[in-house]
Amino acid sequence: MEQISKYINLTLKTIVGVILSFLILLVFGNALLRYLFNSGIVWSEELARYLFVWLVFLGAVLAYRDKEHIIVDVVVLNVPKPVQKILYILSNVIVCISMIMFLYGLTLLIEMNAGILGPATGLPVNLLYFAGLVCAIAVVMITILQTYQFFKGTYTPQWFKKTEVEEDENS
Repeated sequence: MEQISKYINLTLKTIVGVILSFLILLVFGNALLRYLFNSGIVWSEELARYLFVWLVFLGAVLAYRDKEHIIVDVVVLNVPKPVQKILYILSNVIVCISMIMFLYGLTLLIEMNAGILGPATGLPVNLLYFAGLVCAIAVVMITILQTYQFFKGTYTPQWFKKTEVEEDENS
């Protein structure tokens, strides 16, 4: 399971790196063409928008998986360990419910925009919404997996309060 997770993480990082590199080249190249020749690539702005949306959503999945997003842990750090466990479960349930609501909204948007193509690239506008779909599904899967690992004892959030015995062992 850990090998699959590492492979998926490496694949996502590679995809994000490729998208970012291509986005930089595309935008820089188009700016250079406009400056030098007063003419740019017609479809570059639209393609850059598509790439940026995918970059943001895939980057959000990576940040969520590695817990590198902003966390407000003032409350959770000042409560006993059993309450921390309850708050962890509650926060994961809220994340899953939020992502399910997000998925529902995305499916409505996908239905509304079915068949609509971008004016310059001819790419389906729904490609933008599919990035959110991938992100939401991945976040739900990561949340469920990390909650399972938390109860199994193989995953501990950074903020999870250690007992005095555990702190003495690490000293």
